[in-house]
Amino acid sequence: MLSLVLLPCLLLGTFAQAILLPSPPGSANVHITHFPLTDTNRVDPFAPCCNQPRRLMVTLYQPATCQQNEAITYIPPTSAASLKTVFGPYLPNISFDNFQLQVCPETPVNNDAPLLFFSPGYLAPRVVYAVVLQWVASLGFNILAIDHPYDGAIVEYPDGSYVEYANVTIPDEILTLLAPRVADVSSVLNAVTNSTRCQQLGIPTLNTERMAVFGHSLGGATAAGAMLVEPRLRAGCNIDGGLWGEEITTNNDRPFLLLTAENHPAADTSLEENWPYLTGRKWHLEISGTAHNTLTDFPILSSLLGTNLTDPAVEAFIGTIDSIRILTILREYIAAFFHEILEAKHEELLEGPSMDFPEVPFLDLSSGSY
Repeated sequence: MLSLVLLPCLLLGTFAQAILLPSPPGSANVHITHFPLTDTNRVDPFAPCCNQPRRLMVTLYQPATCQQNEAITYIPPTSAASLKTVFGPYLPNISFDNFQLQVCPETPVNNDAPLLFFSPGYLAPRVVYAVVLQWVASLGFNILAIDHPYDGAIVEYPDGSYVEYANVTIPDEILTLLAPRVADVSSVLNAVTNSTRCQQLGIPTLNTERMAVFGHSLGGATAAGAMLVEPRLRAGCNIDGGLWGEEITTNNDRPFLLLTAENHPAADTSLEENWPYLTGRKWHLEISGTAHNTLTDFPILSSLLGTNLTDPAVEAFIGTIDSIRILTILREYIAAFFHEILEAKHEELLEGPSMDFPEVPFLDLSSGSY
């Protein structure tokens, strides 16, 4: 287990031009812990040899309050270099080396918050959602963000070892990725519902009475798929992801939120096809001024790096919405959904369009329109 708070940046001068990422607004922040999780009951289908067990990397975000925040490394160096190679063609001056998160060093005493599982998009490891997840968790959620080995651009472990993504053709071979991803959610869920296993992993025993799942892009499809095999998950949220295979036409009677970018591809009819099969409470919200990758940390990273945000190529990748504004919208709507479903709190944001957030129209997929 590797707790980020045990690795503070003691000598900021050692880190050239450190850039602090914005901590969540309000009195609460988060405590962050990274840990590896090996499921010895599963063979990794993508490992090159030797029937290796599936070995995940997970980050736990816990809401916390502290007298003083501590700056910690955003992304470790090996991962930073790999991600620059993968995403540099889309964001010309992107660099992940010098960013630091501001977090609470103290471990929270109360672990009773609802528990959310998060699945990232294809090629995008969990670390490039850290700011988004920190902001959501600060409103009262424990969040477990899961890396899917050989799927994220790079998955790096505490011992310095890492695996890079497998050569998979998208979308033709998408189902070869989706099934292991769904199983990864179950692996983490099974581990954290066992107090002995939590102790072995170096994390606190969490409240598992109120659990839900969400994800971005292929992670959104993962969330939808996990709900179909895990009755313990009480709600789900798909952030701008298409759906695949049987999950399109399988009934889901639990609450579900679709949160899509403004330019969600018109050619993707999977959400419209799936809409009648969502038989519980459901919402479809769109965020104006966004592209698919707006719903990650890329906008805030680009803004702080001084990227030319009016470059058409950059706009196509991360949209035109302000970086703090999209963090606020994601935080408020994701939290409102899970507060209402998991804690029976009435949330006005879910009743219809809000004057506070005119960028977020409510859409009706039953009419066949986006």
